[in-house]
Amino acid sequence: LPLPWNPFDVEGRCYNHIPDGTTIIEDAPDDLDSDKVSEDISSTDSEIVEADPVEAPAETTKVVVAEVPASELLEEEVRRTIDLLRADGMDMMQVMEHPKFAEVSERAGAANVDVWTMVVSTFQ
Repeated sequence: LPLPWNPFDVEGRCYNHIPDGTTIIEDAPDDLDSDKVSEDISSTDSEIVEADPVEAPAETTKVVVAEVPASELLEEEVRRTIDLLRADGMDMMQVMEHPKFAEVSERAGAANVDVWTMVVSTFQ
């Protein structure tokens, strides 16, 4: 798509075009009293404020937290799901056909959790 101007031309239209209705603000006059400004700067009182000494950061100890394997978390989730569905009055076949159980058992099966044994042992 050809452009109507050269995009690499910094003096071109895209950099110095002023749209209609835009007002240009003129520069401030140069008649500011520079001596007065320097007097104001030099006349300010400088206070020395003593700061508290910086304390060394307290030593931190690293706490090693044993990471729970994903399979244990999934086993717990499968048991919890079975218990919730069983509390709703479902029998073993209804629990196994329920969509929530299907989703949890699929993830647990991918992590090599024996879901069938858990279901059978829960309903015995």
